[in-house]
Amino acid sequence: MSEVACLSTVPMKMSSELDFSRKIVQFGKLKKWDVGILDKMTKKRNTLLKAFAEKQQVDKTVEEYLAYLVAMTEGGRAGFLRKVLYYYWSTAVGKRTSHAAADAHYEMASVLSNWGIYEMGEVAQSVHLSNRSSAERVEKDGYKTLCAAAGRFEKSRELMASFPTVDDAFPLDIKPVMLSGFRDLCLAQAQELSLSKALRNPDNRGRELLSKLASRSYELYTAALKSFQDSKGPLEEPLYASLVAWTSIKKLSLHIRTFLLMTAHYSSAKVNKMPEAVSAAKQAEDLMAKLNAELSLHKKQLDKPLIVSIELLGQECQRMSYKVKRDIDIIGRPKPLESHVPLADPQELARPTPYSYPEMSLDWTPNVIQIFELKE
Repeated sequence: MSEVACLSTVPMKMSSELDFSRKIVQFGKLKKWDVGILDKMTKKRNTLLKAFAEKQQVDKTVEEYLAYLVAMTEGGRAGFLRKVLYYYWSTAVGKRTSHAAADAHYEMASVLSNWGIYEMGEVAQSVHLSNRSSAERVEKDGYKTLCAAAGRFEKSRELMASFPTVDDAFPLDIKPVMLSGFRDLCLAQAQELSLSKALRNPDNRGRELLSKLASRSYELYTAALKSFQDSKGPLEEPLYASLVAWTSIKKLSLHIRTFLLMTAHYSSAKVNKMPEAVSAAKQAEDLMAKLNAELSLHKKQLDKPLIVSIELLGQECQRMSYKVKRDIDIIGRPKPLESHVPLADPQELARPTPYSYPEMSLDWTPNVIQIFELKE
């Protein structure tokens, strides 16, 4: 398993099958023309839903479907079809009921966000199953995948932000504020994987960069938690409540880890800043007490790997406190700082990988477009 990372999973969204041919017959002279592109879109979408359900060949089937759908978005060759069909999607973090919108932008945003959720789950699974020999490769691949997922959530957020209003007719997880939260959650976890990878090199231990990497992950978890809370989702819904609790616990754990890494840095023989080390260790201890209190409140909502990781963090906190006290016994108690040592400056590493739509399918020929544009 990874050195420090314990990653989140969110249930995937679901959708019902859609027959493009049956739904768009009122446009143009379709009753007199054989427009096979609609049947192809139906098959591509059904294949995509199957891929999501089975978690097989998702990347390939998403891109193939979006190559057709992109023509129906604003500015696309068939943009006049944007608001013709109703698309049904469930939410990932609430009651598993379908929400419909007659807009291809909603469909595009839903597909992209579900793709991001799938990628988060795949990385979490890979990290959990990794061992000492595979961990570094898994962390490297996971970092890249999570940055890509963050880009998909950001593109989805941009699409939903273009709507005049996003009310309760839309699923909670597709609202811009929630998509911002998912984006930052992916980046926080990618940043955490970069920290885990750096910790594998013994020469890095005690280096200032480690605490800066952890500080940025803490910053991103803080931003994700704020977005989830700002969405004002229903805390009585277990999936939403678990997501908020999980992110809150991770925020606190990265806060603690940052101070532990600062303690290791300040107490190293090369730096030898014991007043700062004492202050950082004390803040880690205080935060650990707060984390244990919060853990006791939300334990039923959290998965076992996270609970185990918190227990290990607590043991690490105890060891670091013992080391600092032992050093003080040897060199004498240093003059205390006038105020707490500040948190390490964050070092940004993980960024969203910008998502670009696939090239429009060549099946959208000028002749096909002309057929749709004809009026009865």
